[in-house]
Amino acid sequence: LEGRGLFVNLGALGIERGCFQDDCSHSDHFEAVTPAECAKICKKISACRQWIFWEGNPSTCWLRHSLSRRGSAGGALSGSSACVPPDEDDGPAEPNLF
Repeated sequence: LEGRGLFVNLGALGIERGCFQDDCSHSDHFEAVTPAECAKICKKISACRQWIFWEGNPSTCWLRHSLSRRGSAGGALSGSSACVPPDEDDGPAEPNLF
């Protein structure tokens, strides 16, 4: 993984699994089920600039303080902190004219 790891207290966000050395109070990654979960956690952390979701067993979300150069890796998906799906509470998306 490129970019600087962002070590933060993920436990404060309710994350309890898959952290660095099993310590979610100081980690740059955690077990995530979906890329959306990864993106939403990154968005909640002001210093997070990029998230990287690696599919696996378990799948892992990596948080980065700086942006890495783009590349491709099988089983990985990444985005900037601005790349976040809408919350379900935001209501429906704008109607489609088609």
